Amino acid sequence: MSDSRQVSIVAVYGNGQGQADVLLNVYEPPLEPEAIISCIHSVAYDDEGLSATSLFDVDHWLTHMHRRDDWIATCSMDGHIHYFDGIHWQTLQTTAEDGFNAVFVASPGSIYAAALDGSIRLIENHHEQIVSAAGGKRLNALHGCASDCLYAVGDGGRVVHFDGSRWSEIEPFTNINLLDVLWIADDQIVIAGAKGGLWIGHGDIWQQLDAFDYTITSLAVQQGQIWLAAGANGVFKLDGDQLQESKQAPLYRLAANDAHLMAVGGEIFAWWDGHQWQGWRYEID
Repeated sequence: MSDSRQVSIVAVYGNGQGQADVLLNVYEPPLEPEAIISCIHSVAYDDEGLSATSLFDVDHWLTHMHRRDDWIATCSMDGHIHYFDGIHWQTLQTTAEDGFNAVFVASPGSIYAAALDGSIRLIENHHEQIVSAAGGKRLNALHGCASDCLYAVGDGGRVVHFDGSRWSEIEPFTNINLLDVLWIADDQIVIAGAKGGLWIGHGDIWQQLDAFDYTITSLAVQQGQIWLAAGANGVFKLDGDQLQESKQAPLYRLAANDAHLMAVGGEIFAWWDGHQWQGWRYEID
C-alpha cells in the first residue's frame, strides 16, 4: 500500500485509563468500498503521543465495534460477525446479506447485531438467531445494560426495545433518522439523530431536548456527564436540558473510561481529561 493511504477511525472503546480500542478503515483514494482494509488496534495514549498494537485486521469493510471484558466484537457490510472470545478470533458469516451497522456484547458469549435490513441477530455458541425480524427500516445503533434491557434505533424514527423476554416496537415519536442510543439506566435512555433530534426517556415516555439543527452521531456518558458528538459541529456536553459546546473539531464517535472522554473522527484521536482537550493525528506504519 502506498503512502497515499488514508485512515478513518470509525469506532472507539475506552479500555482503562490511557487505553482504548479503535476500529480503523484504511484505504487509498478514491474511496472504493471493496478496497477497504479494516483494523482493530489497542491504543495507549498520553500527552506525548499514541502507540498502537494491532489486534485484528481483515480485507473488508467493518462498521462498528464493541467490547465487554475480554470479548471484542465487530461487524461488517458483508454480513460477517468477527469476535474475540478471550483466546482467539472467530468469524461467522451470517444471513444478513445487506450487512450490519452496530454490534453489542451483552455478556461474554452473547453478541447482538443490528442489521441494515432492520433485523436484530443474536450470536451465541457461534450460531446466529434472528431475534427481531426485519422491519423495513434499517437499524443504525444498539445499546443497553446487558442482556435484559436493550434498545436499537434506526431510520424513520424506528425504536426497538428488548425487556429481557421479547423485542417490541416502540410507538414512533419522530420520523427523522436516529443514529445513536445510550443506556444510562433502565429509565434513562438517550436517543439522538439527524436534524437536532435528541430525546431522554424510556419505553413510551420521551422528553425532547433542544439540539439546534445539529446531526448528532454519537453519545457517551463519563462520570455522570452526558456528551454528544455532532460531526463537523464538534463535541458538546448536556448541561441540564441545554447543549454546551466543548470542542470545535470534526469528531463523530465518542467513548469513555473512568478518567477520560474520547472522541474520534477521520485521523483524529482526542480526549478530554476533565480540564482540557488533547489529541493526536493517528498514523499507521
